[in-house]
Amino acid sequence: MDSSTTKNTENGQKTLDETDLACLIALQANPRGTWRDLSASSGVTERTLSRRLQRLMESGYIRVIGELDPVVMGSGPVLHAWIQVADGRQEEVAEHLTQLTQARVVMATTGEFDIFTELNLSSVGALSDMVVKELPLVPGVKQVQSRVVLRSFRRASRWRIDGSLPIEPVQTCPIRLNDEEMRLQEALMMDGRANLSHLAETCGVSEPKAQRLLSGLVESQALTFRVELEPQLVGYEVEAILSLQTRPGMTDSIANELARDKHTRCLFGTSGHLQLFWHVLCRDIHDLWTVSTSRIGALEGIVSCEVNTVLKAYKRAGRARKGLMVE
Repeated sequence: MDSSTTKNTENGQKTLDETDLACLIALQANPRGTWRDLSASSGVTERTLSRRLQRLMESGYIRVIGELDPVVMGSGPVLHAWIQVADGRQEEVAEHLTQLTQARVVMATTGEFDIFTELNLSSVGALSDMVVKELPLVPGVKQVQSRVVLRSFRRASRWRIDGSLPIEPVQTCPIRLNDEEMRLQEALMMDGRANLSHLAETCGVSEPKAQRLLSGLVESQALTFRVELEPQLVGYEVEAILSLQTRPGMTDSIANELARDKHTRCLFGTSGHLQLFWHVLCRDIHDLWTVSTSRIGALEGIVSCEVNTVLKAYKRAGRARKGLMVE
């Protein structure tokens, strides 16, 4: 009998036991792995593992999704927008941004700006419209600071609960997907563990061809899989975005060092005087203090560092959030 100790705390937050965490760590390493494969890598019996993970999926605490890398796809610019809002209107503006199909991430933050959002846009024209026309005209918005993502050093799909560091793929030239591949990706965005039968039916192809399409997208690095969950669920109580200004010529070496840091959720090179966007996950505020002082201080070439803690996530990976639930 599976005697899970997963429960809700007094304030309604979900807590996981060591068995749950072992199952999730195995799933992160192999998001489409069979229950048998995950059982072997986690040391948890197949029956217990399948029950634990299915329970977390069905209750909405985790989602396995397949997502396209816009850098590899060359599908259009990625915008990072920092937004200052009128007093008392943060929730209203955040909810408005969450409804935008282009918005991949929407988070409330501390600091000079109240909201951070990441938007995937189809063209330079769409970028211009978003920066000049759409965002400034959202009711409640006072100021927008825009930065364009120029390079990806580490994506959120590479973050691991246990702090391990998977091999980062080498960036490739942009590719284009055909209609069948696009339908496959859309199905995997809804359910990254969908079986071949479902994928084949969705794409209107045979199962062997669906497997070839899937393998091709993964090998080209256009498609990656991630186990989407709220960091608090697995014990990361504090998260922050550190915006770093670096000395000319030292940005790449600093970024390559930070990309290997266990705290790194994602790391991007951006336009503007703050060249690096470093999103970190920490166990507590003391952990964040160490990251933002000792860790940064040990790196030569950093001119300045702005720290903005994340207060609430409204949307991540294109999926809205409701507390710890992934919708």
